[in-house]
Formats: sequence, C-alpha cells, structure tokens
Amino acid sequence: MKKNLKLAIPQSLLGPVFEYITYMGVILLLFMGGKMVLEGAITLGTLVAFQRYISMMVWPMTAIGWCLSLLQRGNASMKRIDEVMDERSEVVSKADATRQFVLQGEIEFRDVNFRYDNQTEWVLKGITLKIPAGQRVAIVGPIGSGKSTLASMLSRIIPVSNRSLFIDGVDINAIDIKILRKHIGYVPQDTFLFSERITDNLLFGVETAGGGNDVEELARMAGIESEIQELPYRYESYLGERGINLSGGQKQRITIARALAINPNIIILDDCLSAVDARVEEIIIKNILHKFPGRTMLVVTHRLPAVRNFDMIVVMQDGMIVEKGTHGQLIKINGLYTSLYTKEALEEKLG
Repeated sequence: MKKNLKLAIPQSLLGPVFEYITYMGVILLLFMGGKMVLEGAITLGTLVAFQRYISMMVWPMTAIGWCLSLLQRGNASMKRIDEVMDERSEVVSKADATRQFVLQGEIEFRDVNFRYDNQTEWVLKGITLKIPAGQRVAIVGPIGSGKSTLASMLSRIIPVSNRSLFIDGVDINAIDIKILRKHIGYVPQDTFLFSERITDNLLFGVETAGGGNDVEELARMAGIESEIQELPYRYESYLGERGINLSGGQKQRITIARALAINPNIIILDDCLSAVDARVEEIIIKNILHKFPGRTMLVVTHRLPAVRNFDMIVVMQDGMIVEKGTHGQLIKINGLYTSLYTKEALEEKLG
C-alpha cells in the first residue's frame, strides 16, 4: 500500500507534465518559426513540415513515459510478490509426519496452554477436553475468552505443542498438514473470496469434481442458493475483489459452502455466521447436520439458541473451560452459560 502511494504522485503528474510540454512546444514552434518566416530565414512550407514532424514525435515520446510508468508499477508489484513467495509459514509438517492417515473425528486436548508471540498473557490455560468422533460441540463464551484460538489449533493455523492435541489418538504434529486439512472443513471469522466465478470459489481446493461437490447442493446447504439464482449469470457470475459485490452474509455463506465441498470429517465453524440473523444461522446448522450425519462438528458462536440441541456445549472464560455439558445440564448449574443464554433471550425478545 505504501509503495502504491509513493507511485501515485509521480504517476498522477505524468499526464499533465507531458501535455504541458507538448503545448509549450507548439507555442514555441509557432512563435520562433513565425519569426523566422517573417525574417525570410525559412519558408512557410518548411515551418509546416517541421510542425508535422514534431506532431508525429508526440505519441512515441508519450508512449515512452507510459512504459516507464508501467515499469515502475511492475517493479513495485514484483517486490510485493517476492515478499509473499519468500514468506515461510511458522507451522510446517515434520519430516517424518505420517501421510497415511484416515481421520475418524475424535479430538482430544490435553492440558493445552498457548500465547501469541510477543505477548505475556496466556490465551489458553490448561485446556483439557475430549470430543468423541461424530459429536456436535459448541464453544461459547464472552469475547476474548480463547474460543477462536482453540478452534484454529485443529487445522494447525497456529503452532501446537507436542503431545497436547490428538486426533484419533495421534499427536496432531505427527500428521502431515496437507493430509490433515483435507479432512477438516474450517471456516474462520474473516471470509476471503477470490475475484473469480462463484463456481470457482465454491470448488476452490477441491481436487476432484462430482459426487458431493455439486455446487447447487453446496449452496443450498449454506442457504445462499436462492440468492445466487437471482444474479444475472448465476453460478458463472464473477465476484469483485474479495467478493466486494456481495453482502457480508452472502460472503460468509459462500465460504461455508466452500469448506463443505471437500466432504470433511471434521467441520469447524468459527463464528462465521455473524452477518446473518439467528433464524438463518439455525437453518444452516441444521442443513449441515442433515447432510453430514456422524461427522464431528465444532461451532464457535455467540448465538446460543442455535446450538442448544448439541451433544456438548463448552463454556470458556479468560482462556479456560469453566463449564461443559448439554443445554439442560448447564441451565441447571445456573452459572455463566445461564447468564449468557438469559441475556441473549432477553435481547432477542426486546429486539
């Protein structure tokens, strides 16, 4: 961005400067040439011919300036590309990581502690949690309680300590990252769409088409199918940069459909339905559960009614698990979950 801003000033001046030079040249030519014609130094025909030759040179000179501008922009873009290409991920697979792994969906956190670089405060503190394969689990709690950090560990977006997180009894660090991510459909809070067709965005990362990869079925599950049908070219419609021509809710739902296209064994929705209303969120979750029965599903959300029928609800606060159980069990405890649920129910009633 800074490099683009540096280029913006000389680039914006380039056109006016060239026009100024061109018109000043014409004025000087007419003044000096007219004077020489009056003095008899040259003929009028010579002046006209010279003026024509000068006019013929204007475009090549302008083109040279334009090419120099393109060269500068290309150089700045190439530097940005080099920076991206040279960047190395903090999370990489071990040399001896297994690639022969069939994921079932059991998840176990064993005394997980985590803090981000350059921070002294722990984001996760002593997290111990076992999720059997096929269970539907909701992670709830106040903002900043560590819910998203916990969810992002499963797809190894952030580093995980050895022997602290296990998938089907295998240390997650012992599994090749590419193999792991082929089995996990992870939808983060921040959506990202490419300036390509809707179909390309839905099937991005899918190695083979067909079967469960039907774009219309994916869109239906994510509750976006009817809105896509209203677009001029439907699934062939091109999106603007980062999906700028879509609403926040539409972008979120396309991102969810994309995550489901790989037919994942573990589905993680990290508060990725904040831009749709509670009713739509509940419908989408029901659609996913119906289409993917028996899959392990983790949902990070602030809308508790949407997950009240889940097998387990984990309540986090200040990086720790403070409560866990079913909706009925947690209501009986009359703790933080009850407070959050009552508050949301009241807000929904008043709103």
